[in-house]
Amino acid sequence: MSKVKILDLVEKHKYLRAGMIQQEFGLKKRTAQHTLQILAAQKLLYRFRLDSREQYIYHVDKTRSAKWRHWLAMNEFHFALKSRLQPGQKILYYQFEYHYPYGQADGLYVVQTKPGGGILFFLEADDGANQFDKVEKYEKYYMSRQWVNEPWADPLDKGIAAFPMVVVVTPRVKEIQKLAAKADKVRWLVFGDPVSAVKSIL
Repeated sequence: MSKVKILDLVEKHKYLRAGMIQQEFGLKKRTAQHTLQILAAQKLLYRFRLDSREQYIYHVDKTRSAKWRHWLAMNEFHFALKSRLQPGQKILYYQFEYHYPYGQADGLYVVQTKPGGGILFFLEADDGANQFDKVEKYEKYYMSRQWVNEPWADPLDKGIAAFPMVVVVTPRVKEIQKLAAKADKVRWLVFGDPVSAVKSIL
């Protein structure tokens, strides 16, 4: 396995568990551990873990970002999604920290789930630390119609633009569900963990 490819992956995703890197390249556990240990020893990657029983978390910057937990949560969803794709299913497009006129989504995904069909959604990886003010922002974005001509609005060129649903992974499920119930135009799905979210949407 090319060490350059591993470095590129970690740089792109910011914070990755060892298992995520192993999954991405189809490596055996021992091979992945050995390669990552070398990269860490060479100071090409930095690593930490909060508990000796947990996997190391790898990153490229010497200083750990205050947002590392948030990035890790987004990646936990992303790699859970990739691991559960069936034959014929694939991620057509995704972008982390997607900016739109009224705010920023943690992610935007276009996923083909069957020939000629799929799902389109914004991801919100909520850690419960801040006030959740996304419902009104997405409603405003929908009503503005500024999204209609975005390439992701009609990814299969069917001539019909669709607004993404919003998928939230959060420790405060009931609170966010209550807020999401106020949405009039946008569909919301709220889950307590990334695996449950992926199982539901695929």
